[in-house]
Amino acid sequence: ILTIDNYEECGTLNENLASSLFAISNTDIRRDINAPWLASVGRYTGTGTDSVENYQVICSGSILTAKVIVTAGHCFQLLTHLPSHVMVGSNFLRYSEDRRIKEYKRHPKYEYPKYYFDVAVIILENELTFSPLISAICLPQNPSSQPASLTSLTVQGWGKNEKGKSGKGASEVREVLEK
Repeated sequence: ILTIDNYEECGTLNENLASSLFAISNTDIRRDINAPWLASVGRYTGTGTDSVENYQVICSGSILTAKVIVTAGHCFQLLTHLPSHVMVGSNFLRYSEDRRIKEYKRHPKYEYPKYYFDVAVIILENELTFSPLISAICLPQNPSSQPASLTSLTVQGWGKNEKGKSGKGASEVREVLEK
């Protein structure tokens, strides 16, 4: 797992992408969310080929290493709808790279529907190839390494829109924090 000590190797934002593959819209204005560590955790439904049209987003995740994704433990709660794949590399599923989930491990103290210990790690069958579109997120080594001047918080992910439907694109919410 990459930590803040080797920041040059993780958490690099895509500020100068030549394409609009990272353009999303949680309002009517398109903008880049710069999240190459973002993963869609889901499964293919129905019969036929593994196409984006048959892909169901279940949860979001963050890339920790070339083979490890972190997500919420509750994503693996419904045994009839277990995630089987992750999609990475774009904020739109049609441009994403697909990887099959080899196994997952939920925190041993997680109890549905409680929020405590609601974390799981996913092990991929095949490694990701890191690039400007796919990279690991940085994790601080300890809480004290967080900047004291934190003025905003950004949450990125795949989820349901205001109509309760899972979309084919990621979104983000930015909040300015008051001191």
